[in-house]
Amino acid sequence: MNLISQAVSLGGRRNSTITRSRDEEEIFMPNLKVDITVFRDHVKQKFKQMITSIDSENIDSKLLVVDRSIYDVFRFLFTQNELGVSRIAFFNEELRTDLKHLIFLTPPVVANMNKLAVIMKNNPNKYVHVVFLPRRTFACKEALQMAKIYGAITAFYNFNFDLIPLDYDLLSLEISEASRLLYFELDTSPLVAIAESLQRIQVVYGKIPNLYCKGYTTKVILEILNNIEKEDKMKSEESGQSEIDCLVMFDRNLDYVTPLLTQFTYSGALDEVWGIKQNNFINLEKKFFPVSTTDAPKNQDIITHKLKKDKVYLEIRDCHTTVVASILDSKLGEIKSINDEIAAGNKQNSIKDMANKVQKERKILEKDFDKIATHVEVRKHLDELMEKPTSYKQVKTEQSIVNGDMKSQEVIDYIEAQIGKQAPLTKVLKLLCLHSLVENGLKTSVLDNLKKDIYLSYGFEHQVTLSNLEKGGLLRRESEGKIWDTLDKQLKLINPDIPNFQDPDDASYAYFGYCPVFVRLVENLFKKGTWNNGNVKTALEVIPGSTIIDEKNSNPENNEVYLIYMIGGVTYGELAGFRLLAKKYKKQIIVATTTIITGDRLVNSFFDRFGSIPVKN
Repeated sequence: MNLISQAVSLGGRRNSTITRSRDEEEIFMPNLKVDITVFRDHVKQKFKQMITSIDSENIDSKLLVVDRSIYDVFRFLFTQNELGVSRIAFFNEELRTDLKHLIFLTPPVVANMNKLAVIMKNNPNKYVHVVFLPRRTFACKEALQMAKIYGAITAFYNFNFDLIPLDYDLLSLEISEASRLLYFELDTSPLVAIAESLQRIQVVYGKIPNLYCKGYTTKVILEILNNIEKEDKMKSEESGQSEIDCLVMFDRNLDYVTPLLTQFTYSGALDEVWGIKQNNFINLEKKFFPVSTTDAPKNQDIITHKLKKDKVYLEIRDCHTTVVASILDSKLGEIKSINDEIAAGNKQNSIKDMANKVQKERKILEKDFDKIATHVEVRKHLDELMEKPTSYKQVKTEQSIVNGDMKSQEVIDYIEAQIGKQAPLTKVLKLLCLHSLVENGLKTSVLDNLKKDIYLSYGFEHQVTLSNLEKGGLLRRESEGKIWDTLDKQLKLINPDIPNFQDPDDASYAYFGYCPVFVRLVENLFKKGTWNNGNVKTALEVIPGSTIIDEKNSNPENNEVYLIYMIGGVTYGELAGFRLLAKKYKKQIIVATTTIITGDRLVNSFFDRFGSIPVKN
């Protein structure tokens, strides 16, 4: 099916009727010019078509075997009944079944090919279908051939989820390690997926007239997009007026500083500590929930909380962590006041229907109270973590590096001390990478000495890890010029005045006084209507990579809807910054990305595939 046909399956470009599920109706959705929830139905339909094409007459004959790294995406999109399979299982070498069809969903990971071989041996005479997300690699094919099962597999499929709407303003391809794939392994498959997703957006909403792109891969993506349009014979003249006015596209490797810094929005803090999956699921210990609210078995210590249905979370997610407590306290006060009124009303009124009304109101209040109580406990835990000397010193050092408050040797001394104490390796590497980026690289002698210290403290297997970080651009050796100083000067990244955390008017609030580079570039675009002049032009000239500016609208002040594509990932802190800009400048911003990232996940993605990733502390 070509992209035009797929767009038709989305319901057409204009005035399409969008049917939302009950879950989607519970999401906070402001009045928007462009509604992106239509893409959810497309993703579900596309996958179901593939599954139903396998023995369509016998739905009860299929077992879906899912890699755990993919399962959360499926849990977000589907119920088991929607998938049209008998049951779902994880990759497990002990798996045995009487079902006729085995459908394996896996990323292109060689270790899974070995598990697949064992499962097939334990379940002979089955129809085996292997679905690779996003595509099968030569290494996987070779592993299957070496295991002597390649010829026994009934069919292979390559599947790409396309853009999944995770929120009213957020689309994600859910490519979890896009930075590693793009900037270290030099795998171009994510670029094709990004170009196809852009084409699908333009088929639905019209050809985007204005382009502002920065980075090496953005140029390649636009070339792929142009070739796709030619193949599908879609010309800009045929597309009509676009509902999206501007496409702004960034390469993550142009700003690794932002994800390496600690986030101070509530959602960012949750993601740093527990990890939010698909912008919805978070696994919390049972102690964070009121006893009356959970039906979990007594021996189950971890409970999955759905943030999508949590109205309290939706209200506080972009708030600075220091003001969350006062917001929650205020809500608790309101509930207490209303409960007092209900109690007084119960004493004075005995009418049956009034009693029923009060009872319903109490149930609603109890639900809100339970959510608030959970967030109160979560916030207390976050405060306790931040009050630990190691956490405080880590954050303080990060801030000192970007603010220029510590001399380079002082930072090196601190990192050496952390290595000597065998502090969590991921935390050490985050500081080391951050310092090298801000300093525009470390002296070879300094970096080599630090590497030796890391090998001695954490093991020589991390030679590969450090090499990967260098090749991926996170860890840099000394080079000419001070890019960071120029960016800070031209874009005013550091806000010397502590922002108003209660009612912020500058995106630097999300990182305690530092504004992410990409957020500041978008803000300048809103202010000046172009990147072709002033401080922004100077800043773009010092940032490596192609700069593409294609402006077709002579009145930039009329641009209302912006699609910002973050290649390699976006943080919750950056999302909060973009939402602040949308509110401040009265624009609609849609953020599309490969995945949501944190500094820990970014650094860990460059660890040796055959080595172990350190346990998160």
